[in-house]
Order: sequence, then C-alpha cells, then structure tokens
Amino acid sequence: MSGKYRGLQAEIRNRNNLAFYVPCAAHSLNLVGQCSVEASTEASRYFMFLQKLYAFFANSTHRWDVLTRKLQENKKKFTLKSLSSTRWSCREDATKALEANYDEIYDSLTAIRDDPNEKKETKMESSSLVNTLEKFETAFMTIFWNTVLNQLGAVSNTLQKPGLDLNTGTQLLQGLQTSIKKHRENFECFEEKTKNLSTHVDFQYSKKRSDLKRKFPDGQSLHLEGSTKFKIETYYVSIDTLVSELDKRREAYSDISRLFGFFGDFRNIEEEELRECARKIVDTYKDDLDIALVEEIVFFRNFLLTIPNFENLVPKNMLDIIVEKDLISVFPNMYIVLRIYLTLAVTNCESERSFSKLSFIKNELRSSMGETRLVSLAICSIEHDVLRSINFEDIIKTFVRNKHRKKALPFSFSTS
Repeated sequence: MSGKYRGLQAEIRNRNNLAFYVPCAAHSLNLVGQCSVEASTEASRYFMFLQKLYAFFANSTHRWDVLTRKLQENKKKFTLKSLSSTRWSCREDATKALEANYDEIYDSLTAIRDDPNEKKETKMESSSLVNTLEKFETAFMTIFWNTVLNQLGAVSNTLQKPGLDLNTGTQLLQGLQTSIKKHRENFECFEEKTKNLSTHVDFQYSKKRSDLKRKFPDGQSLHLEGSTKFKIETYYVSIDTLVSELDKRREAYSDISRLFGFFGDFRNIEEEELRECARKIVDTYKDDLDIALVEEIVFFRNFLLTIPNFENLVPKNMLDIIVEKDLISVFPNMYIVLRIYLTLAVTNCESERSFSKLSFIKNELRSSMGETRLVSLAICSIEHDVLRSINFEDIIKTFVRNKHRKKALPFSFSTS
C-alpha cells in the first residue's frame, strides 16, 4: 500500500533520500480498528449484527416510527447509525447508540414481533434480532467496543486537527496503545458493566451445541467454554490485535522520532543529549545545516527559558517567536530545523478526500474528458470556498475580449 519497494515512495526516495515517508496517522488508525475486527469472528459477527439492526428499522418507515416513539418516550437522543465502508469512525456512533438505547431497541423489536398485523417474515427477523440482543456476548461487545472506539475516535479527531505536529501525533498513538493494553486486565470489569446494561440480557454465556477441543502435539486437549472461551478466543484476540497493529503503524514514525523526538521534551532534556540530537540532524541534512547547530540549539533553548510560559510552547510557537522577533540571523539553523519539522504532515486527510471528488466530476457521461480539464475542475471543486470568494467580473471581461469574433482589421478601406 505504501509503495515501499516499487511504488511512489520508492521512486521519491530514489530522487531524494531526505524525503521521509510519513503515513497518514488518521488513516492508519482506521486500519488498526479494521484489522482488530477482522481478526475475531465474534467481533465481525457483532458489527454485522449492528448493520442488520439498522437496516431492519431503516427499511420501513413504520418500524422506524416504532423505534422513534420508544426513544422519545424515554427522552433518548441517540438513534441507530449505519456502518460505512469508507468512514470507519461511524462504528463509534453505532455502538454508542446501541449502548444508550439497549432497552428501547429491545422493546421496539418485541413490539414488532408480537404485532399480529406484521408480516411473518418481519416477525421472524425481529425475533432473531431479539435473541441476539439477549445474548451476553452481544451486550459485552457493545460495552467493550464502545469504550475502545471512543478512545480511537478521540485520537482520530485530534490527529485531523490543523497545526498538529508529528511528535504530538506519535505520542497520542503511544498513549492509545498503552490505554488499550491495560484493558487486557479489565475483563471482569467489562463483565460487571455488561450485567448492569439491561435486564433483558442473559447473564450466562451462550452454550454451543458442540464445543471443540484444542489438541496439542503431546496428545493432550484443552476444553474451553463460557467466560474462559470468550476471553481467550475473542477478548484477548481483539485487544492483542489492536496493540500489535498500533505498534506496527508506529514503526513508520521511528526515523522521524529519532531526529525530531527531542521537541517533545525540549525544556528538560540534558544539554549534552540535546547536542547529540543536533549532530544527528546535521548528519542527515548536511546540505542545509552546518555544525554550528550543536551550540546554537543550546543557546536557543536558554533563550526560550527567559520567555514566560515556556513549558506551553510547541514547535509552531518557537518558529513564530523567531520570525516575529526578527531573530533569523541569530538562530539561522534552528529556523531551518523548525521549518523542516513543521512541514512533515501528520495526516493527509484533505488530499485523501480529493479522490471522492473525482467520482462526481468524471462520471460515465464524461469518460472522454482530458487530463487538463479534469485537474482544473477537480481543483475548483476541492477549493470551492476559495473559488466562491473570487470576483469573476474581470475574468468574464477578459474571456469575452479574447473570444470576441469581431476583430479589428490592420488596414482601413479608402473611398475614391
């Protein structure tokens, strides 16, 4: 996907070895959640159930009205959400809605199931959904995934904020990984929350008709059932996959952290360690920086210590101070280092969304459109806010003047 060996990344690195590959942190976070769901059969089945639950109510205005009335009676604000293949964060909205309205959704389904005027197929489908809601595993997955997806969503929204620097983004991913790892010891806590979710939930795990036994090379077998089976085969699998995928995604930022990680603790880092970090940057950017950065960075840190609220300064503020106070000649190398660091993108969400514009612009009716026109229309669509602020009067006059068919001839007729 990243083109590391023969793709675009490899081509750019061949032309400029200083072009570090920085994956989109927000997109990587979505892939982490997707991989963790696909690793567990029970998790995949749960999210399929969420989509079926939404489709059951959304496909009928009558059934949707039944649900809406139940929610209004109990003054609930959340409603069911659909799962999207492109917007992975919608799963957070879906699990939040189910947890907040578990009893109301259950009562709506039972009302439809027991309605004598409903069709047989509708009653059977609602009965199947009721049985799924009564399972302890469904309620447990609702509590667990709502907790995890809330954390994933909060980090994802922060990563997409403009002005976020790379160190902060990496630290957010590290903090998220640590938080999810701690959930591994909270299985009993999630069980207790599940028991308090709804009175309609069975407090026992579902029993399979035939429990498989794990056989080991020495001939011994392990029989798993109930809480132990669910914890090992579903709960641990989801958490371990989340942790391992987060660790794998963070490896892409290792080169950047090795060079610019000191900005995360710029105030407290030791002077000798700060000099060593400066040497690494000079060795990497030999054509842009000189060895004077080794002492200049210490001088710059001592200068910032004299500024009030230095502990709240981020690299963007440091660069603003250099520019606003006209200190580029005093800290020329730090000025370059900060500009290099701040141009490293944390996410490319805006660029990624540009692909969705192409489906509106070049459809089946415009299959013969040339590249120049396509690019121009795409830019107009993506930057529509800038386009609307432009005064077109001068542009229209210039267009009319250039396209006017009546041309003045270079000679005049004379009459005799």
